[in-house]
Amino acid sequence: MSAGSERARARPRIVTTRPERGRLDSLLAAGGADVVHVALIATERVAEPGDLTRALASADWVAVTSQNGAVIVTEALGGADHPRLAAVGDRTATVLARGGALVEVVPEPQTAADLVAAFPDPAPQTRVVVVQAEVTDGVLAAGLRRRGYVVDEIVGYRTIARKPTRNEIEACRTADVITFASGSAAAAWVSLDVRPVDPAPTTVAIGPSTARRAEQLGLLIDVVAAEHSVDGLARTALAAAGRQP
Repeated sequence: MSAGSERARARPRIVTTRPERGRLDSLLAAGGADVVHVALIATERVAEPGDLTRALASADWVAVTSQNGAVIVTEALGGADHPRLAAVGDRTATVLARGGALVEVVPEPQTAADLVAAFPDPAPQTRVVVVQAEVTDGVLAAGLRRRGYVVDEIVGYRTIARKPTRNEIEACRTADVITFASGSAAAAWVSLDVRPVDPAPTTVAIGPSTARRAEQLGLLIDVVAAEHSVDGLARTALAAAGRQP
């Protein structure tokens, strides 16, 4: 089938690039898209559970920057008494809440910079443990330090690139829209050096930090979701594909 006939299909093809299928795929399918999941990254844990538990025990606050980090923090807390919790977004907060924890700070918009601004003014020597990925832009930790917090950064997990199959790469080449929910996924896409068909797929990022990371690597992001969440990414991708969210 030629690229032209591929683009003539009734349902727009939207590629998701998160490590696993999930809510984003379901929202896009419900919006009328032909969803193709192509995992570009996988995650692996770095922090030892015991070390993380001890670090959290002496913290006043724990700030979590992703759902992966939330899973690790929830397991380390084990339902025991815990520090005050802050999450970068609703989905991350939901994962933390599954362990029975109360998440006190969730910013709007849902970015690291807005999370910094949402924190209350600290008392002297108030300690925050930031649980994050191995590669990060450092916005959260640096911002909290400027606010007067004592910040400990803990690498909870790392992302590693995954090599897609030939069929998956072809699906990406002929897609209408490709979504990126993290800078790591964008970096993995750039490393593949895929040659899209003409016209190239519309690229959509979940937020400004993902777009910034992509563009630093030479990947032009066409649209950034106004609401920096999975729901916002789905709405923006559907709109980019010509579908009413």
